[in-house]
Amino acid sequence: MPKSISWILFAVVIVFGIALMGFAELMSMWGWPSWLVAFANNVSAFLIATLAIAIYWDRKGRESFFREVDDNIESRIEASEAGIENIYRKFSKDPKWDRFFEATDTVDIAIVRGNTWRNTNSGIISNFLKSEANSINLYVPNIENEHLMDIVSRRVNQTIEDERKYILRSLSEWMDCGLCYGNVRIFQIDFVPSYTLYLGKYDAIFTLYKNHPGRADNIPCFRVRSAGHLYEFFKEDMRQLKSHAKTVRLEKEGLSELCKKYGAFPQRE
Repeated sequence: MPKSISWILFAVVIVFGIALMGFAELMSMWGWPSWLVAFANNVSAFLIATLAIAIYWDRKGRESFFREVDDNIESRIEASEAGIENIYRKFSKDPKWDRFFEATDTVDIAIVRGNTWRNTNSGIISNFLKSEANSINLYVPNIENEHLMDIVSRRVNQTIEDERKYILRSLSEWMDCGLCYGNVRIFQIDFVPSYTLYLGKYDAIFTLYKNHPGRADNIPCFRVRSAGHLYEFFKEDMRQLKSHAKTVRLEKEGLSELCKKYGAFPQRE
């Protein structure tokens, strides 16, 4: 209802209510039945009370509405400045990984395992690696560091030995991708990533880890674009990881030796 019409209606109601209250006094003076006088008084009081409540709620409702609109606009501005593009319920499937890989020629990944994600998106990854101009760089915890392996194994409720074998098998499968296309490189780092990060040229996707032990399938993830300050944070974090962490490149020969040493699988001929 337009504001002018609503105030005209309010004025009509209050005038009618006051007039009815005055008329009830006249009815009493004229000797009308007491029940009829009481009815007129009650109706007039009801109209005036209802009008007062309506005016109060109209004013508070407008304030609440504009406050909500203002908060919503402010939240959208903050999300835009951060560069948040989307939030997904399941990182391995929900994000449009094909679009992510199409928009870049290099993907830097800080990860612990990555089997679920790689197996789910194996076709997309293979198509990406078919181009000689494209490459994937993996940064994983140093599997020979007992302290790091203890942290990782506790995170997924595994023994150190089993978790080390699991990671080695995962790295071997990644190395097989590199042997097929020649553009997958694996580096070890002397710390455990606080989150999983997939960094492309124009956007990044990151997922969080649970605080309690065990695996989880429905892990949410966030996609941010390069125009926001979150992307700059992840870009700088990856740069620090590359330049300051002690990294050791894993060639196929070195990986095979590690697999043989820890019994991850029989040594390949």
